[in-house]
Amino acid sequence: MKKVFLAAMICLMFVGTTQAQYKPEGMALTTELQFTPVQVTNGQVFDNNMAFRGRLFIADNMAIRLTLGYASMTDKSVDYDPANIGNEDDYMTTKDKESQFVFAPGFEYHFKGAERLSPYVGAEVGLVLGSAKETIDNSFNDDKSLTKQKGFGFDVSAVAGVDFYVYKGLYMGAEIGLGYASMKYGYGTNEITINGTTVTTDLKDYTQESKLGFHCSPAIRLGWKF
Repeated sequence: MKKVFLAAMICLMFVGTTQAQYKPEGMALTTELQFTPVQVTNGQVFDNNMAFRGRLFIADNMAIRLTLGYASMTDKSVDYDPANIGNEDDYMTTKDKESQFVFAPGFEYHFKGAERLSPYVGAEVGLVLGSAKETIDNSFNDDKSLTKQKGFGFDVSAVAGVDFYVYKGLYMGAEIGLGYASMKYGYGTNEITINGTTVTTDLKDYTQESKLGFHCSPAIRLGWKF
């Protein structure tokens, strides 16, 4: 009987040790890749979103994190000359492209949750470097316009999310947040080509966009705990 009891205790200790390996403990490191098929920001649809995030658990329930992200938006429109309605050979094409690189440190506080679930709340501050490019040309001559601008912005967010550990160190997750974001574009160049002659003008004006509210990105998060 004692041998059976001892064997059962050893099994329980082994199971408890195995279960404890699901969630990170103090000084554990996690890394993850994020892909967001579609993200809407300030009315613009960014269709290429990738991010890498690293987290260091300074305690069993607290972690500091750093997110490095990239997002891009491309839009194309065709406008026909109203003076030549019905003539499909006369049109103007406008192409807009915007790219953003994000550097966002933050902090997370994790709750106990279930065996494989690790819900958390936290906050992050993001710095954004952007670039915008607009090209306008037409079908009936070689005249065109090219505008390039640089951008800088930031966002401050309170976040809430959950990690689900699929197998040992492998996990998936989701996150939502509430925050303020501001983006400013300006100080670029505008090149106008007319009859083969190009004139370049420095742009000193700027445009600024701000947004406050919930943001929820349908990100596919896949990570590993070391």
